[in-house]
Amino acid sequence: MRRILQQEISKWQIALVLTASMLGMVCMGLPMMLADDAQQMLQHEHRLFDDKFLVLNKRVSMMHAIGLGNLGFSANELDSLRKVKGVEKVGSFSNNAFEIWAEADFGGAQVVRTQLFLEAIDDEFIDDPPADWFWSVGQQEVPIMVPTDYLALYNFGFAPGQNLPGISKDLAKQSAFKLHVTGNGKSMQLDGRIAGFSDRIETILTPKSFLSWANAQFAPQVVDAPKRVVVKAAESVALQQQMMEFGYETNKERLQSVRFQQLVRQVLTSLVFVGIVLVLLAVGSFILFSTLLVTRSESRLRTMFLLGYSRKELAVLTGKRVLLFPAIAFVLAFPSALALRWMIVGELRVFIGEVSFWPGWWPLLGMFGVLLLFAAAAVADMWRQLTIIQRPMP
Repeated sequence: MRRILQQEISKWQIALVLTASMLGMVCMGLPMMLADDAQQMLQHEHRLFDDKFLVLNKRVSMMHAIGLGNLGFSANELDSLRKVKGVEKVGSFSNNAFEIWAEADFGGAQVVRTQLFLEAIDDEFIDDPPADWFWSVGQQEVPIMVPTDYLALYNFGFAPGQNLPGISKDLAKQSAFKLHVTGNGKSMQLDGRIAGFSDRIETILTPKSFLSWANAQFAPQVVDAPKRVVVKAAESVALQQQMMEFGYETNKERLQSVRFQQLVRQVLTSLVFVGIVLVLLAVGSFILFSTLLVTRSESRLRTMFLLGYSRKELAVLTGKRVLLFPAIAFVLAFPSALALRWMIVGELRVFIGEVSFWPGWWPLLGMFGVLLLFAAAAVADMWRQLTIIQRPMP
């Protein structure tokens, strides 16, 4: 049986079938690998952008400058934001309505004193909140988070001009200072400490429990609408339209990064779709190949039926030979897709950080699924043809 099949297959046909099968699997597996890498990149702690969170505020105009406008978000405006397509959650900032000063004593030689502002937001909107990010009534120490950019501005802007040394994040967390709170005829001194740094929210944060308590104690008469909100959005197209309509503003670089991420996802989805089309074409060509193989051997197969071979025996003998081609194509396709993926990711490693050499399981399972599709299509077509050949000739 093997000699019969070998006589019916030329070398160029074998090369053509192997090439088509391998290209189909590569075109299916490579986009899946890149999509998996892109997903890991977006979830990585050193990712280029934080696509889901946008901080919004109203545009400041000349009317606001002379006190004839309101920069706060009303309850109706917050509800409108929650109803925008793609918006998952909306959180509002609260800020201090009392006077607060920070004072640091550098060994008794110099005392630095500056006025502060504080804001608070629900913990679910904070990126990587510290383990000790909490405050309760009676607690003397108040944890504070500052933007990472603030530390960079000090290290590379202020410190060099003043001949001061740079400060690392660990050193900044060890620094202690006093907080002087005043308002409503009361005053209090607390201990302040930098508990962490935020890459997402560019403000000085404190636990919401502390700010709510301090506002109630030192500014009970002040009830103000939130001036800024943070929006968790799965996509930004409808949100951008809402922002343009109502005059909201945010960091334009974040919007550009969101659009870039959406473009990456669309491109990868398109590549997967193209890969599926190529796989289907490769499967079709493989079915044509198996059909041609069986058709050319029809007379010999009829003879073997007359000699007592069953359809199952001939299907097994023929199938072993035919199914060898997609198996070889899979063995060649996986390392080829892996090499191409590593070349592409290697060019982007400077931007996205280190990526694991081995892709996730689902691209491998996808390519293996293509192999099973080839096998199932070939076996089904071969069984159909043997059924036809086994019938008595009229």
